[in-house]
Amino acid sequence: MNPGHYAITYSRNHDYEGFYEQEIAYRMELGYPPTGRLIRLEFQSTRETIAAESAHTAFTRMRAMIRGKDPVLLGPAPAPIAKVRGRYRFQVLLLSSSRERLRLLAVEGKKAAEEKYGRKCRVIVDVDPMSLM
Repeated sequence: MNPGHYAITYSRNHDYEGFYEQEIAYRMELGYPPTGRLIRLEFQSTRETIAAESAHTAFTRMRAMIRGKDPVLLGPAPAPIAKVRGRYRFQVLLLSSSRERLRLLAVEGKKAAEEKYGRKCRVIVDVDPMSLM
């Protein structure tokens, strides 16, 4: 879709080292793996309102636990593919240099959604996800 993108340009020229240098610089700047940690919490439900509300419930509890700039919470937002097999999907991203801090937040976020919505909502925790789709 974007033939001028650096990944396409480097791959066309078989320039692995150039691609790596560009990509690792972006990842370091944003705190993405492998230089930082990322957890994706996905909230799924057959009802869009429950998926959205459970993501917001988790986000609110996690945000209350944060002091300072680290970790960073992004969302809640619909997943890039918002509905799969009849289930609506919302997500929250957690970024930090501390794996333990992210783990504690993810556990609390998952617990918050499950306490309020029970079996009406499925919560998936993906540590250092390969894709955000």
